[in-house]
Amino acid sequence: MQEQDIIYMSKPVAFLFSFLFFAITAWSQVLPKEGSNLNYRLIGFSFPATGQTGTYVIEIATGIFDNEPAFRTAIFKSIICNTGKTIVEVPSFGSAYTWHTVYKNSKDETVISELHHFKTMSNINVDTTVNHLRIISNNEKYTDAHIFLDCTQSLYDMQGNPVWFYPDNENPVNGNSNLRDMKLTNDGTITFLKGDKAYEVNYNGDNIWKGPNSREVSPEKSEHYHHEFTKLKNGHYMVLGTQNVSWKIPLYVADSAHPATDASVTRGSDNGYMKTLQFGTVIEYDQKGNIVWSWKSEEYFKKCDLFQHNLPNGQFEYPDVHENAFYFDESGGNIYIGFRDISRILKVKYPSGKVLAEYGEKYKSGTTELVNYAYCGQHSIFKSKTGELLVFNNNSTAPSALPKLEILKEPLNGKGDLKKVWEYNCNLDGINENERVNHDKKLAHFMAPRDKSKLSKFTMSSGGAFYELPDGAFFASMSSPYSKILLLNRNKTIDWCAMPEKWNPTDSTWKALPVYRSHIINDQKKLEKLIWNTELQSK
Repeated sequence: MQEQDIIYMSKPVAFLFSFLFFAITAWSQVLPKEGSNLNYRLIGFSFPATGQTGTYVIEIATGIFDNEPAFRTAIFKSIICNTGKTIVEVPSFGSAYTWHTVYKNSKDETVISELHHFKTMSNINVDTTVNHLRIISNNEKYTDAHIFLDCTQSLYDMQGNPVWFYPDNENPVNGNSNLRDMKLTNDGTITFLKGDKAYEVNYNGDNIWKGPNSREVSPEKSEHYHHEFTKLKNGHYMVLGTQNVSWKIPLYVADSAHPATDASVTRGSDNGYMKTLQFGTVIEYDQKGNIVWSWKSEEYFKKCDLFQHNLPNGQFEYPDVHENAFYFDESGGNIYIGFRDISRILKVKYPSGKVLAEYGEKYKSGTTELVNYAYCGQHSIFKSKTGELLVFNNNSTAPSALPKLEILKEPLNGKGDLKKVWEYNCNLDGINENERVNHDKKLAHFMAPRDKSKLSKFTMSSGGAFYELPDGAFFASMSSPYSKILLLNRNKTIDWCAMPEKWNPTDSTWKALPVYRSHIINDQKKLEKLIWNTELQSK
């Protein structure tokens, strides 16, 4: 190539060039923006596509350079693309990068753009010497998939490399996040709960929507969002909330052995006994934060068997119903809601709010037992393409105390209980020896002599996720303290398995990070939509 054939674009020329071309295409802006500080390594590069098709080359160097000769000595990657945009992964967080484009114009002259600069931010959650995702097994079937870990607020590839993190500068964490249920929406955004707040953000971590916490459903300081937050297909948002209700209890017997219980009971204006009980809500918002639908579990529990459940001494039992999961079957118009501590699942008709079915044991008065042996302490609900329910069973009443993945079939006539049609017994395979010892100690404590009728009051684990992927395979994240994440099929063959861990400098060992509920992006087009939607929003 002759020197006279090369055209270098100066900054003023490049700016004018981009400005004029903006009227023709939305992709005229050079991205990433000059001087950007990015919270990701998977980066959408875009530039004015004015050259010949197939002649674009993006060259990237590590470091900040202001002249071509120095820049060329540090180039580590050259990417050929057919259009003015492509997604590139850069090597590391906490680094500076310089890049430019090279292409042929309509006169077959080589054009070299000005040099552009950006940095990737550093964050302790993606520092792999502190927190990592250890791969236990990988058959490379899901090479292009990515995994959200709520405990580190980050996204990982299937080799365990972090590629994105949520840049929460106000509340930085180190593998002990109160963030929950981080997942991708159909609109190419990310939703999650943090504390009792609900957020939708873009790839840059910018807020797009925030739950209003307007106290319209629960007349307290907030709606107390918790456990699950989902963006619906119609663009609305659905989230679990909490409502504290002062109930007139049917019978109260003073219990000198439990004075703390007595302290929470008051006398009402009619001299009856009152107690504040916690119940759940489900709230649907539109894009402007207006409530368009809500449901309160209080109305159901006032009329169900639990309100008539008394202990042998006649004392009314105060169950913590603990609403912890929902699944909205939008096509069928039904919402499935899970209650962990009473091991029950309700099927609620949308929008009437009528309870169509109650799944789980009914409780008889005069006993202390609140146990369901089919599934106990369950978490996560999902409906498969064939209409079955997928439940993560924490298995709290089993001697082994290890969780199970269960597929349950609803009764055809709507009466009766769920029937188990498939299960996978979770195990400790791949968990390091240190964690196995900890598990055995906890199990010994759990199984120590105690009132077996109250076994359901104790649990070895909490959390967990289990749902079906479009190809019919299953994704699951085991509950805390096990934390394993796995992909498997109906034949129970493991396609991929990993363990999130945190380095403990005190004893120089890796320890399991508690995962509440992990999620997967298994569609490359959805990941690309997340990246490019954010680039458009940044304009």
